[in-house]
Amino acid sequence: MVSASGCARLLATRRLEIATYEDVAFRVLTADTHPDHSSISLFRKQHLKALSALFLDILLVCQRAGMVTLGRVALDGTKMNREVRVGTPASTRR
Repeated sequence: MVSASGCARLLATRRLEIATYEDVAFRVLTADTHPDHSSISLFRKQHLKALSALFLDILLVCQRAGMVTLGRVALDGTKMNREVRVGTPASTRR
């Protein structure tokens, strides 16, 4: 559930808790149980190292399957500046 939440851009634990009630995919992943947001947060904190390794493994599998190309990846949420090429849509410029 935690790795799927990252793919669905559900990073807030309260929103993830709500998704276990409203989103069919998360209901299936949690076997229709609804963990409290504080339990989800505690789980993330206790297993941060293992979850980071799992995330890297998922990225590598996706790379081998040709689904992504990997460049620089930050696991800590640090925002990095990037060069904007001419012709890049304004919606992708941040």
